[in-house]
Amino acid sequence: QPIMGQATADYPTIAINLVSIFNGDPGTGWVVLSNSGGQYYHQFIRPNATYNAASQGSATRSIGLSSVTGTDIGGSGGNAKNTTGSGTAQQGHTHTVTVTSNTLSTMVPQMSVTIAQKVSFTMNAYRWFVDASGNSGSPDFNTTNVSDPWPVGALNLAQDTQLPAIPTQYLPPDVIVKTSLRLRAQILVSGQALVANSTTFKLQYQVTGSDDCLAGTWTDVAPNGTPAGPTSQWTYGSNTLADSTRLTTSALTPASSVLQYFSRSIGGAITGQTVGTGQSMEYDWLVQNNNANTGTEYHIRIVEGNGTPLSLYQNTTTSKAECPDVITKPGVDQELRHGDFFLPDPNSNVSNDPDQGYAWVD
Repeated sequence: QPIMGQATADYPTIAINLVSIFNGDPGTGWVVLSNSGGQYYHQFIRPNATYNAASQGSATRSIGLSSVTGTDIGGSGGNAKNTTGSGTAQQGHTHTVTVTSNTLSTMVPQMSVTIAQKVSFTMNAYRWFVDASGNSGSPDFNTTNVSDPWPVGALNLAQDTQLPAIPTQYLPPDVIVKTSLRLRAQILVSGQALVANSTTFKLQYQVTGSDDCLAGTWTDVAPNGTPAGPTSQWTYGSNTLADSTRLTTSALTPASSVLQYFSRSIGGAITGQTVGTGQSMEYDWLVQNNNANTGTEYHIRIVEGNGTPLSLYQNTTTSKAECPDVITKPGVDQELRHGDFFLPDPNSNVSNDPDQGYAWVD
């Protein structure tokens, strides 16, 4: 049977397709189902054994009668039609009947509520690119295209793959040159359709440890130009491409249903295009190393503009919630020291990390 309860604390994610009851406006990211024309408009609520999008309640109620009184015309033990001396009742005669009802309300204690369903977001795919839109010699100069994930002579990075520090041909983010990266991400919409201009998205980061995009403490990617500091190790980048330019070509497989926007500012990833239930949308973020720790693994995750994580960060190769991952270039103190620079192994059962070894000299 259904169980109704009240959330008493903040939860990291909201279940996909969740229908909730609010005592006010649910805010962005929710589609109200109890407005005029909705399936829960002016309905009394009752539970049902299985979920049904149609209301299981009723728009009306029945009021029971408390008493009915009348006048007995017939004689004692007789029939008004044939009792001697009592006269004969005419066919079609009427009796006056008084009906009274209970003056107390039969309504249960109540309050007005708003019923809404969450627009759910699942990260389907992502891919890292080195930003070349500011390089006049690049085919992607000043465009939203990302035709080649990595520059000529470097190693291309596959979709849904961590950006590693070794080998050097992957060009890991360098703190000295403040490397800029382009992150293409595909998000699946479910539950309810996403209304245009109803939601924004932004990026957050954390040093890895739990290897889960729902756990730990996260920091918003800072605006471009923010001085380096403990809460601004990653910022949005700056190039010749205008913020909020609509994408023209999908860079992921399978191709996204709806192309949204290029973003290099907090809240700049707007939902300018309507996305139907079951459709996917694609964004392009410009991210810059702003004095991030050297030789360190970072998670970069997408969240709604109000900080709500996506409903699911999906990766079919693991049971954990995974999101885009990047390892920064090692520093001088980590070079040419066997065993000093190594990658943390997410499998705690492995005592010897297989990735330990030599780094390189520039």
